[in-house]
Amino acid sequence: MSRREIDFSEAAQEGIDLCKRGHWDEGLVCLNQAMLGDRSSLPSSAFSYLGYAMALRENKLWEGLNMAQLGVENAFYDADNYFNLARIYLLRDNRRGAHHAIVEGLKVSPGHRGLLSLQEKIGVRARPVIPFLNRDHLLNIYLGKVRHSLKTARTQQKTKKKPVKKQKASTKKADVPNLFDL
Repeated sequence: MSRREIDFSEAAQEGIDLCKRGHWDEGLVCLNQAMLGDRSSLPSSAFSYLGYAMALRENKLWEGLNMAQLGVENAFYDADNYFNLARIYLLRDNRRGAHHAIVEGLKVSPGHRGLLSLQEKIGVRARPVIPFLNRDHLLNIYLGKVRHSLKTARTQQKTKKKPVKKQKASTKKADVPNLFDL
C-alpha cells in the first residue's frame, strides 16, 4: 500500500468520525478528499456518510441517495449504512423508502439505536384495511381514514376525565348545635 492510499483511508475514517459526532461540514470535506483516491480501499460506510452529508449540507438529495445506496450494496451487513439511507429518504419526503431501509437495517442489527429512534419517529404503519388491495387503492385510503378516526375517538373517550361526584357534606353531631342547649 502506498503512502497516498493510507492518507485517503485516514481521511475517510476521520470524515466518518466527524460525521458521527455531528460535525457534518468538516466530515464532508474529509470524505470528499477521500473520494479522490482509490475508492476500493475506502471503508464502505464512507459512501453512506458522504451521501447523507451531501444531502444534508449541500441539498444534493439525488447524489446523496446514490452514494448511500452504494454504501448499502458494498456493506449490507453495516446497519449505519441503512441508517444514513433512511435519513436521506426522510430528507426527500419518501417515508416508504425510509421505512424499508429501517426494516432492512433492523434485520442486520435489531438493537441499533439510530434505526430504532427513526422507527419511533416515523411510526409503524398499520396494515391496509383490505390487505389484498394496494395501500394506495381508494378503498384502503377511505377505510383507513375511517379506522383512524374511530381509533382516535376511542382514545379520546377513554382519556376524558369522568366528572367527580360531589359527596354530601357529612354532618357530625358536634357540628350541629343542640337547640336545647341554647
